[in-house]
Amino acid sequence: GASHIGDIARTNRLVQADAGLITQIGRAHLEGFGSEDGIYRGKCELIEDVLRRGGEAWVPGVEPWHERFLSDFKSAAGAGRLRFFGTVSGTAHALNLVLAKNLPSPEGRFIKLRTEAGLVEANVHLQGAHNGMNAAAACALAEGDKPYAGVTLNVLGNSSTPSTFM
Repeated sequence: GASHIGDIARTNRLVQADAGLITQIGRAHLEGFGSEDGIYRGKCELIEDVLRRGGEAWVPGVEPWHERFLSDFKSAAGAGRLRFFGTVSGTAHALNLVLAKNLPSPEGRFIKLRTEAGLVEANVHLQGAHNGMNAAAACALAEGDKPYAGVTLNVLGNSSTPSTFM
């Protein structure tokens, strides 16, 4: 985990990732980062590194961060290498992946996603609405020109079976 500016940059030097995902910019590490701006700058260390390598990054499309990501990474966003996920109510801007449903289910959560390829339904074997959003973020890595980690999504119409995440 990261709790100070530079923590993610150190990890970047070891990992050298070609894809990056920020699930949220919350206040959990406020003490170490000093401010929400510090948290944003710390997490952007991942995005900067991945984009410098020619990779793709996914970030939450919620305000106030959506506008800031667009401004700070304008060329990457324009080239489709900075992509956004979230809920429709979270932003007035276009999202590459929308969490359209996030409901409790016997398995944990039932989610429905609107992706660029079509609709995806999934059962998430974890409790809590935040885990529905985390699963949507993970699904984002299966979207785009080069799906990461060998993951593909069962797009409705191509498969009648919902994806399952444990």
